[in-house]
Amino acid sequence: MTKKITICACSSRTFIPSVEVARLMVVLRREGFEVTLHADLCEAAQLKSDELCNADCVVGCYKRAMQALYDSADKSAPKLVAIREHTADYVLNELGVTNRDVTEQECEAALQEVLALPKKVAEDAWYPVLEKDKCLNCGKCHDFCLFGVYDIKDGKVRVVAPENCKNNCPACARICPAGAIIFPKYDKAPINGGEQMEEGTIKIDMEAVYADALRTRLAHRRASVMLLKDKKQ
Repeated sequence: MTKKITICACSSRTFIPSVEVARLMVVLRREGFEVTLHADLCEAAQLKSDELCNADCVVGCYKRAMQALYDSADKSAPKLVAIREHTADYVLNELGVTNRDVTEQECEAALQEVLALPKKVAEDAWYPVLEKDKCLNCGKCHDFCLFGVYDIKDGKVRVVAPENCKNNCPACARICPAGAIIFPKYDKAPINGGEQMEEGTIKIDMEAVYADALRTRLAHRRASVMLLKDKKQ
C-alpha cells in the first residue's frame, strides 16, 4: 500500500479547494498514511529539491503538469493523482480508500493546517515547463521570450532561467506549435496541463509576433548602447 503521501495545496493560488485538501488529510491520516502538506510543488521543482522524492504518491493539480515538473527537476515521478479538476473522493478512489466519514471538528483542525501554509501572492514560482516528448525543439519559444527564460543547447530547448519569467504571462505557450509548454498555475486548460479545452483557439500572426519581438530586442539593445556611451562621456 502507498504510505507516504505529499499533497500540494498550491497555497498562493486558489485552484485547489482548501476544504477538499483538509478532508483528504483527515481520511488519509486516519487510514495510516503519512501525509505531508506542501505549499508549492512548482517551487520545489524549480529548486530541484529532494523533497520531490520523499513520497510514494503526490497529489496536486494535473498529472501532465506534475510529470513535467518532475522532468524539469530531473527527478523520477512517483504515483501522481490530480485533484485540481476533481474532489477528495476521486483521490481516495485512486488510493483505494473507502471509509471516508469525517467530523466537522476534524476537518476544521486540518483546514487550519492548510491555511497556515506560507503564501507568496504575485511572487510565487511561476514559470514554464516542457513536455519533452512533445517538444519539437523548434526554438520559437526561445526566439519569442524577451526575458532569457529559454536556451538552446545541442539542438535542445531548455528552461534555464525560470525566475526571469513574467508572472502570469503564458504567451510563449500560445505560440508553441506542439502545445508542449505548460504553465501549471495558469487558470485555463490546456496551458495549465489540463485535458479540457478551456483556453479556446487563439489565432496568432507569427510573423507579426516575431517582428514585434525583434523590434523590442533592438530597442533594448539601442538603449543599452546609449547608456554605455553616456557613462563614457
